[in-house]
Amino acid sequence: VLSPNLVRYTPAPVASEPATGSAEALALTVSPNPARGAATATVTHPSGPVTVEVVDALGRRVAVVTEGDVPAGRLEVALPLAGLAPGVYVVRAVAGREAASQSVVVVR
Repeated sequence: VLSPNLVRYTPAPVASEPATGSAEALALTVSPNPARGAATATVTHPSGPVTVEVVDALGRRVAVVTEGDVPAGRLEVALPLAGLAPGVYVVRAVAGREAASQSVVVVR
């Protein structure tokens, strides 16, 4: 069924090598989803620099939420979605050679 203003985006798989010496693999969850104005990205990661970004359906980076050297474990980051147009976005976390992504739907 066709519906105006509805897009389905499936990101291409990201090839990654397992991090050597890493006890945990990179994992990402976004909640709530769909979101109105705000959401939280929870990243489980090995130690080192972690970047969390929000990308639109055309692949343009619309926000870099955090970047820096953080200890291994769980990181919760508030996603600034309030100024974004309704639609589907991708939240992407990168730590070293590992990457994880999840789509998030922004609604009015």
